[in-house]
Parts: sequence; C-alpha cells; structure tokens
Amino acid sequence: MNPFAIPFVVVYLAVALLAFVEPATPRIFWTVAMPAVPLFFVIAGFHAWRRACPIATIASLGGALAPHRRRIPSWLSAAPLVASLGLLYASLVARHVATNGDGPVLGGFLLALAVAAIATNATFSGKTWCNSLCPVGVVERIYTDGGDLGSTSSSRCGRCTGCTRRCPDVDQDGAARSDASRRAIATRSRPSASSRTRTRSGSLLTNGSAPARRR
Repeated sequence: MNPFAIPFVVVYLAVALLAFVEPATPRIFWTVAMPAVPLFFVIAGFHAWRRACPIATIASLGGALAPHRRRIPSWLSAAPLVASLGLLYASLVARHVATNGDGPVLGGFLLALAVAAIATNATFSGKTWCNSLCPVGVVERIYTDGGDLGSTSSSRCGRCTGCTRRCPDVDQDGAARSDASRRAIATRSRPSASSRTRTRSGSLLTNGSAPARRR
C-alpha cells in the first residue's frame, strides 16, 4: 500500500462510518469533499491523485489477495470509459434519489464502492477498477487528458500486469490518444439508420422482391 495514500484511506473510511451516525455527513461530503476532488486534479495533477486516491488504494488489496493477469473483456476495452461514465451517471441519480440526504445510505454506498473495487481487481488485475469502471476515473480524465493539465510523470504499479492496452499511469498522453482512436473506430463501426435501410432494401431486391410502384 502506498504510504502517501494512507491518510486519504483513513478519511474515506471515517466518512463512510460517520455517515451512519452523523446526519450532517452527506451535506459535508457533497458540498466540501467531492468538490475538492477536481480541485486536487488541477492543483496536484493526474498522477498525484492516482497515488492518493483512497478507492484505488483499497482496490489494490484485491490484486494482492488474488493476483491475476486476466484482462477485461474485449467489448469493455473497445469502448474505454463508457462503463465509468455509466457508473458516474448512476451515482448522480442515486445522489438525487437517496445519498444526498440520507447518511446511512451514503455510508453504505461508499462502502459498496470500496467492496466493488476490491472485487474488480481481485477478478482481473492491476488497476482495472481505476482504468475501466471507477466513476471518478472518467472525471479525472476529462480534467487532465491533453492540454496544460496533462503530465509526463508516472504513477505506475510496482509490477505491471497489463490490465489495459495503454496505461495512463505510464503514458497519460498516449492513453488519451489510444482511447480517442478506439472511440472513433467503435463509432464508425456502428451502422447508421440510413445504411441499415439501404441494407434491408438491397436484401429485398436480392431475394427477387421488387419495391411496390406508386399509382
């Protein structure tokens, strides 16, 4: 475990447990703690956050408990950050529905994120949770990919397991370009509505059926 991240892990777990007994915890969490996370990206940088992130540190326990070299499914790697964006959307919906004002629900949600992170890295390897599923991951990439907030430093694992094709912890700029090209390929590979219409029309003509004439 990275010693630099230990205070952040302690604070994270303390907030999760405090939420069960202190009604003001959700307000403090959503109005102070969460807005401070993007501020951390901007001030300290992408790699400093990757080393400090409490969920990433907790998730590393999964890899230590059950070390694997299995990669994520190809359908997930072909659409980078889509799952992260989906979980971010679900988390925002959950905030409006429950976690915004209910302390025990917020505490359960934070603990569930930690368990999910451990299970993900125990099933796969490396920083699979951070690179493919974490709802904060897509936010940190939006803030720091490219531009002046990009970084050439490193926050790589001590021992690489090849959990992703291009790792942002090793080469953030290269990972951003790789993700953008894969998103473009995935978009081009989807048939448009007009092409599907043309395909269906062509199939009818191939089968010997002619389109009806207008009278």
